[in-house]
Amino acid sequence: MRERVFERFFRLSGAQIPGSGLGLSIVRSIAASHAMTLELDAGLGVAPASAGLAVTAWLPAVPVS
Repeated sequence: MRERVFERFFRLSGAQIPGSGLGLSIVRSIAASHAMTLELDAGLGVAPASAGLAVTAWLPAVPVS
């Protein structure tokens, strides 16, 4: 189910937090255009993020000259 969270308009059945299901599809699109890596992990379990998913965005390292 974790990979499905990046699909447009995807919502877990029974989700009680309002939304359209577009947020993470937009994040993935922006991340791809900047060569970023997205990592999915268990959430903190703290409201309103008690749904159990944390998303971390990693930027590619750029050498300093």
